Amino acid sequence: MKKIFTICAIMIMSVSFAQLKVSESKASDTELIGSIAPMGQLWAKLEKEQGICILTYSDTKFQHSDVYKFFMFKESDLDALYELITSYEDVEKGDTKSVQLEAGSELYIYYNKMLGKIYPVISHIQSGVTGQLPQLNKKQWAKLFGKNNK
Repeated sequence: MKKIFTICAIMIMSVSFAQLKVSESKASDTELIGSIAPMGQLWAKLEKEQGICILTYSDTKFQHSDVYKFFMFKESDLDALYELITSYEDVEKGDTKSVQLEAGSELYIYYNKMLGKIYPVISHIQSGVTGQLPQLNKKQWAKLFGKNNK
């Protein structure tokens, strides 16, 4: 009985070590356009891959945990979205704009006023789930969209 148990144990250990598989992956074609990470805490980052831009953001509705969400849009819409977000001189407090994005998601841009300045509050809705982007100033939006590098 001891011999059978020993033989079974040796066979099981030899098989369990042989299950390690190694696979290689090529470097991603993802290009980082810009990111906002004050004190190392990621608020938002914008990446480009094969003609699609991906904006990943920290959902500010969750204050005690880091929940990251993202939305995608075409690279050709990059400048138009940047202009829509940062050109708010002609808008009033309470104005709202809606933007249809890829994969059925939608952005709602609500303009609020604080200390005499207008700033956008952006909500992202995808499949009935709402997320809120961090409130960034114009310099941070420019950095995120890679406009400081030019």
